[in-house]
Amino acid sequence: MGRAKKKDRRARGPVLARVLDATPERLAKSAGDSEWVNPAEIDSSEQTISRTRRFRDSWIDRLYRSGRLTHAQWFACCWYRDLHAAAFTAQRVVADYGQGAGGAGSGNYGQAFNEAQHQKRKLYRHARGHIPSGMLAFVEALVLRDEMPAFANGQQRRRFSDRIAAAVQPLAAHIVAPGWWITKAVDA
Repeated sequence: MGRAKKKDRRARGPVLARVLDATPERLAKSAGDSEWVNPAEIDSSEQTISRTRRFRDSWIDRLYRSGRLTHAQWFACCWYRDLHAAAFTAQRVVADYGQGAGGAGSGNYGQAFNEAQHQKRKLYRHARGHIPSGMLAFVEALVLRDEMPAFANGQQRRRFSDRIAAAVQPLAAHIVAPGWWITKAVDA
């Protein structure tokens, strides 16, 4: 009795590199907002892949597309994110003639650089007052840092998104966002 020969299951000939792309449904959801990256350039320990697609849509956009946020709530979240960026992003100084090379007195200690930034910060603080204090940390994590908590199931995610929608509704009414009087997303 002889041993049965095992078949060699290795691919014969050159292995062709295949480019795997997202499904057409996922591409349609992102509305073309993606970029091609090489994972080996980001982390050298990654397997070398020719290219991969990274989507840039935020959690707010995903919640709006899935119908969990109304247009007014989505608009209020985008307005809040843009307001935060305008209030706390400092303009770069290209040349500073007359101030010297810096030193101990050159810092602004968190003060606004100009009047426009000061006004944006006042408006931002006023807008924060329209978000319930118990939900402020969650809204800012989701809107400003695009951090969605991990959930065990879809029901928990749905409850969380309903709470986010209820938390940003007063802000949408305050800024008079388009359609702010509609409080629940309508199923299409």
